[in-house]
Amino acid sequence: MPVNVRIIDSRVGYSFKTPKPLDFKATPKTDIALLFADIVDALRNQKIGLLQILAHGIYRSDETGRHRFGFGVELGQQNLYASNLRDILGRLAGRFASREMGIELRACAVAQNNAFNEPQGDGGVAWRVGDGLAFCQSMADITVTGVLASTENQTNPCDPVAMLVMDRAVSDAGVLFQKSDEEIRNQNCGMGVWDGNVWLFTPGKAARNVTAQFRGR
Repeated sequence: MPVNVRIIDSRVGYSFKTPKPLDFKATPKTDIALLFADIVDALRNQKIGLLQILAHGIYRSDETGRHRFGFGVELGQQNLYASNLRDILGRLAGRFASREMGIELRACAVAQNNAFNEPQGDGGVAWRVGDGLAFCQSMADITVTGVLASTENQTNPCDPVAMLVMDRAVSDAGVLFQKSDEEIRNQNCGMGVWDGNVWLFTPGKAARNVTAQFRGR
């Protein structure tokens, strides 16, 4: 029987509401190639019914300061870019129960397309192109399953929780000691509902706008 897998990036939150056996967390130090290898090992002979990834979409800023998306997903140490999708996600090919629908990218505007000038430190600009549609289609082709993603920002409700975090520090005298700080971390995160235009990317086929079917769900 197919199983569901969820991944949350700690820059969004540290835990899901109603934890499940195949929940995984990625931090900025997590090697996501190893993370997906661990997921495949945990599956044993089971197929994935649905893989949900809760993370931030990667953006750049234009000359007006507006955030322009379509550059990938902020996940773990490497992030997911068009250039590394095959190396990181290729191991998932054949592991999904369906070719039509298997991945939900719950990231802001990950399917957005943009072309714009990005300000540079020397006062000039650089031409940038974010091709979120091609990114999502490539993910579908590589994993051999349908990918659901939106062109708009998403809202994923979390509970902000104050936590005591231990860290190492060095005193003025050069003595190493442990210190504790209170840090607000998002916990108990939900997937929310789909906002904006929702697209379904299936292997080897043209993307379909499925907003009417999925928005608000």
